[in-house]
Amino acid sequence: MTRTRLAVCFARESRFFNLDFVTPEDLRNEEVVIHNSVQGKAWVSLFHKDSPILLASNNIGILKDAVKRGRACSVVHEFMFNSFPEAQTGEIFMVPLKDKNYFYEECWLTYPIQAGVSDEAKQFMKYVAVEMEKQAQLNKRSI
Repeated sequence: MTRTRLAVCFARESRFFNLDFVTPEDLRNEEVVIHNSVQGKAWVSLFHKDSPILLASNNIGILKDAVKRGRACSVVHEFMFNSFPEAQTGEIFMVPLKDKNYFYEECWLTYPIQAGVSDEAKQFMKYVAVEMEKQAQLNKRSI
């Protein structure tokens, strides 16, 4: 279990490029793409009440492409964003989301003890742990 910040992902040409953070008010009327999940829909109701939804999909590649092309923005977990190749090349960037009632989110994993954890799940857990440690190091440098 860990705690991560939320951020908003934009195309490099976005007017939000030089901001230290964005608020839900800043995002008013900005088109948004969301992951078609309970969490994605919850984020829309919290942060994008006045924003038109351009696309809802389970395909992260499609969502990233819409952001990269400057069509929309998207709320992401900060540690997840850093693993995107488009973030590494600078095609997309993130700005921390700041809201007086909501800034961090808990991330956790549960599984049935009898079934154990598959090798793929173990690899994913290791990957997430590495990415979160990278993010923790970046956060320490920016404080």
